[in-house]
Amino acid sequence: MELFFILFISPLERFKRPQKFTSNAVVYALSFAVVPSSSDLIYSLLLHFPCTGLNVTSYNGLYHDARVNVSPEFKAPLSSLDLHVHIQDFSESPEQSRLALDGFLRALTGFCFNRDVFAGDSVDLDTFVVLASVFCFSSRWFVAGGPTRSTGDFYPEKDSRRPGSFCDRVETLCMTGRFQYAQFAENDGGAFEGIVLDLPYQDPRRSLAMFIPAQTSSLEELEKRLTAAMILTCLARLGRRGPVEVTMPRMKVKCLTDLKHYLPSMGVVDAFSDSADFVNMARIVGLRVSAAKHLAVFRTGLKGPEKSAVQVAAKETTRATSGTGVFKITVDRPFMFLVLARNPDTVLMLGSFTHA
Repeated sequence: MELFFILFISPLERFKRPQKFTSNAVVYALSFAVVPSSSDLIYSLLLHFPCTGLNVTSYNGLYHDARVNVSPEFKAPLSSLDLHVHIQDFSESPEQSRLALDGFLRALTGFCFNRDVFAGDSVDLDTFVVLASVFCFSSRWFVAGGPTRSTGDFYPEKDSRRPGSFCDRVETLCMTGRFQYAQFAENDGGAFEGIVLDLPYQDPRRSLAMFIPAQTSSLEELEKRLTAAMILTCLARLGRRGPVEVTMPRMKVKCLTDLKHYLPSMGVVDAFSDSADFVNMARIVGLRVSAAKHLAVFRTGLKGPEKSAVQVAAKETTRATSGTGVFKITVDRPFMFLVLARNPDTVLMLGSFTHA
């Protein structure tokens, strides 16, 4: 599965318990220590909330060459931002430093990325500072017994339902419950033509909002209208809660973003050039950011709630399936999704699923 675009916007809570499989993968990838106390760092980055079924990996790192003597005044506030500062010997061992950093970041994602995160020419003898961040998310659903697994068709193109057109055969998940949803017609209050469906996770503070274009529309048309105001308008309309049966692709989506290409358009213009002014960080000539990468991974949950929430979820599922009038939604075309958090209201991830 491939992610068209995904962005980590805000941090989650501190971590409680590590995921042993992932942490072992990290250790395996690092046959030598990347940073002092690397094992402590690994276990602090991996999160499993057993009571909520939430699994998150979050990491933000600043790597600087040993020649850069970072001032205490610069480092002090970074701890409150959960930013890890590490020393690398870029000037003496650029390739070894690149491989160590690359392996560490890829391992944090469970080796979802096969290719190098940092290309061979992204780190050299003149590298001073490298920025990296990782955010991975998955969670259990608030559906008794969890979703039913099957396979189905997925149409990557708007007109691919025509006879003889190409479609992907994908693994699917099917869930039934009292889910919030809203339907939108074309030119409906500045929204888009399609359906917004909100699927709750076991943790009631988090959910997956899916923006599903109508068969007569497309993801491309949705993205053309995409604004913060449009998203808020659609989410505000999520008032209807009824029996819904949803069939959706089983997603494992990922994105590797080279922030060096995107940050200048967001106002960060000088950081990567000789015009950079990092005098507050260290007094060294030519100090600039050489590379900045962001890795994001989203996985759809495959299980229902753990024991503590099973009875509540079972009652919700029973209510949803009793009586008539179950609204069926089949997600068989490209769509946009948001991972939402509440109290406070936050968008944790934004992305789109385009093809298998």
